[in-house]
Amino acid sequence: MYTYPNPFRPHKGESAKIHYELPEDSDISLKIYDLLGQGVLNLSFSAGSLGGRSGVNEVKWDGRNSQGEIVLQGMYVAVLKGNLCKSRVRIGVR
Repeated sequence: MYTYPNPFRPHKGESAKIHYELPEDSDISLKIYDLLGQGVLNLSFSAGSLGGRSGVNEVKWDGRNSQGEIVLQGMYVAVLKGNLCKSRVRIGVR
């Protein structure tokens, strides 16, 4: 799992592209947390749909929280969980 660009600048219209690979179609949850462990955004993808397909997947995060507000500058953690996988990556927001 990796993110590009990292860090990114949502205030300038940039989005972070979160890339991950799945061995098979899988239900996926992708949660983004701040460094205090508070949830910022929760996304879910069904097996076989975009984000839950076997092979390489890409999900864009525009730097907004679940209320649609651009998050503050700092570090965030994206946590991916699926039937056969669990991964995390840090994402910097400028």
